[in-house]
Amino acid sequence: MAFMALFGWIFLPVILLGLLLQAAVAPLQWVISHPEIVNTIAAGLLAFHLLLLILLLRLRARRKKTGVSKGLVTFLAVLWEAWAVFLCALFLLIRPLRYIPEDFNTPFDAEHICYGEWELVSCQGIPPGYTRTEEEISSYLGTRIAYGPDRFSSNGRVYALNPEEPFDESTIWREASIHIPGSLVSTSFEALDLEDRKLRRVLLNFQENIGKSRPIGTLFYLLDRDTLMVYHDCIFFRAERVESSNGSATTIPDPAGYRIPDPENRPYFGTWTVTESLGPTDPELSEEAAGAELSYRAESVLFSFSGFGGGCGVDRYREQEITSEDFAALYETPLEELGLEPGTYLHVTAELVSDSFPDTGRRFLLLDGETMLLCGGDTFFRAELVPDSQPSIWVPDEPQKPS
Repeated sequence: MAFMALFGWIFLPVILLGLLLQAAVAPLQWVISHPEIVNTIAAGLLAFHLLLLILLLRLRARRKKTGVSKGLVTFLAVLWEAWAVFLCALFLLIRPLRYIPEDFNTPFDAEHICYGEWELVSCQGIPPGYTRTEEEISSYLGTRIAYGPDRFSSNGRVYALNPEEPFDESTIWREASIHIPGSLVSTSFEALDLEDRKLRRVLLNFQENIGKSRPIGTLFYLLDRDTLMVYHDCIFFRAERVESSNGSATTIPDPAGYRIPDPENRPYFGTWTVTESLGPTDPELSEEAAGAELSYRAESVLFSFSGFGGGCGVDRYREQEITSEDFAALYETPLEELGLEPGTYLHVTAELVSDSFPDTGRRFLLLDGETMLLCGGDTFFRAELVPDSQPSIWVPDEPQKPS
């Protein structure tokens, strides 16, 4: 509040200036987009002012013949009309609108620049401390990449982008280093022979988890409206826009691929539904637990019991292989009494950051890939995995090789 009281007045002229600029730019944009209409209007004004100039000159000539003073007013009027005729003629002769760029007042961002197809044409530079052979660099040159509003194509593969936020953009100033997100790689504008004061960095947000292998074109920088700088494999490439031979816009096909379970996640990560009670419990608790859902994730556990739900953070998951004898000693209930086959199973304890989480769900026995036994004190429930609820990654189809 104190800041607003002291400096809030500064925003008023800034807002007013912004509105004035917007009011000035709007008609200019219309003029740029309708040059034929503007030229026609200029020609009409030229004819109108030329006619007025001729009439004024004849009027002054008539006054001179009759001996009447030509007057200062008519002289100034003649000068004004002559000036107007000169300006209109000069406008039609030079036609300055053709020199205004077509992308005037178009934002310099990914949405207005990167759509279309691009080709890697040369190496812009390599970060200090890294080396790449000419063969390694040349193997990437000629690679085609294409960007669209909801999809991205790289070297023949198509990937779906996050529809809500396909691009993550940020500005890098010359005084700061060019740092690659998620790595220790960094360099400078001078090392890449860049004269710009700042760069617009763009990182793609994929709709699916594509794993750690990022395709060429995932990270790039806007150099100008027809040139990108693409980073891949510790190399900065220069990419130029590929013009369509028939003048049509570049089309990117639908992404092709399939999902597989993420091999880096634990087998019990996902959502599980309680299907039945296996141990001694009262009917009321069995009714409340029926249909309950528990979602185990890397950093949290979510639960929903009879309309009541919540979540809790996880410090860690403690895993241990136990036998039927170990289970009977731990819970004082043999597996056979619960209708389960004796054997060795994975016993998991979720060490939570809070005690508010229900006891049922903190510990469980993974019976197989789709069934678990929830161990809540002296009560036991069978839970089954909800289909397609486990963490997964997107595997794009390999491009078809020509026969």
